[in-house]
Amino acid sequence: MDRRGASLAPRSKRVLAQGRRIASHLGATLYAVASENEDDNDTWIAEAGLAGADKVVLLSFGSTDASPEPSDRQEPGLLAAAMMAVSDALSPNVVLLDNDSLGTTIAPALANHLAAQVMLGVTSHVLSDGDIILEERTADRRSWRHVSLSKSMAPIIATISTTGVSPTEGRDDADVIFFKAPRSPALLEGLTAAADAMPLMPSLDGGIVVCAGIDALPVLEQVRKLAHALNAPLVSTKALAHEQGDVSTPIVDWDAHRIAPRLYLCCGDDGADSHLRAISLGTPIISMGSEPRNRAICASRYAVLGSLSEALSGLLDAVTAPASEASNPSPDAETKAVLPLRAPALADAFTPCPDAVELFSDSSTLLARLRADKLWNP
Repeated sequence: MDRRGASLAPRSKRVLAQGRRIASHLGATLYAVASENEDDNDTWIAEAGLAGADKVVLLSFGSTDASPEPSDRQEPGLLAAAMMAVSDALSPNVVLLDNDSLGTTIAPALANHLAAQVMLGVTSHVLSDGDIILEERTADRRSWRHVSLSKSMAPIIATISTTGVSPTEGRDDADVIFFKAPRSPALLEGLTAAADAMPLMPSLDGGIVVCAGIDALPVLEQVRKLAHALNAPLVSTKALAHEQGDVSTPIVDWDAHRIAPRLYLCCGDDGADSHLRAISLGTPIISMGSEPRNRAICASRYAVLGSLSEALSGLLDAVTAPASEASNPSPDAETKAVLPLRAPALADAFTPCPDAVELFSDSSTLLARLRADKLWNP
């Protein structure tokens, strides 16, 4: 928390407002952390309570000659060390920092210390099911990722935007915890990372993208034929590329690239969600595989269950068939199934999950449904 004299800075009040909404959703305690003020702590602590904090952690750097001067207590390394110590004591689920130069410097170091996810410049959104997601976008807004707070198991360190956020009207009842902060600064060299430094893949935006997971290795030639028939780029997951030892095919992975395709066709699964995290929110995902609880299918809007080889052959035949032979959706050939949003496979998912995954028994029926939903226009 930052202060202006004896008072809490307006931006910090807005960060607390964001934190209050998230903490209330998670049923968690909201801690406000700030270094002590030599002149007056009562004022800003009371304001933190009014702004929504349940508890205030007052960082005390001691009164010895070795303690930093008040003007030095905003030094990034010193504050990073203090936040690391506080986080070790509290084991937070989410740490929110102001989205300024200080916050973006501390966040990667803190995430590295806690083995947590780091997100810079995020905004929060409430979904229709009541879940809250944190969304991170690049400066040109072409690429982004997000995390569901009800599904993520790892801690999240985020600098959060407060644009348009109004302070919370709470009560002056925050308890105070005195915390002896370390006086040795953390080393921050090499840990600072900007979200905008992440490579983009604009060539994969706006169209159909076919992705091969590690399960598709035995039928990779079929996947290539399907991508060719769709006139779509073929990408692979990191696990498949590692297994093949082939980097000629673009790799989609959340810590390497962000993409915003019109449709994302996932052939096979890795048992992980790193490629799914790279996809923009709201992109319809189509998955093919035999395990209904794998992450790709749980994150999908449409899925064909069964043999991957048969599903690929059927879809290839349906795609290449003349338009006059295209079948219409058959109610008897499809089954809708609602998969729990909190299924074990989604415990750490970073992709949005629809209210239901629509399951199909054959690829031609899937293609007909895509046409009916105006998602397939050959």
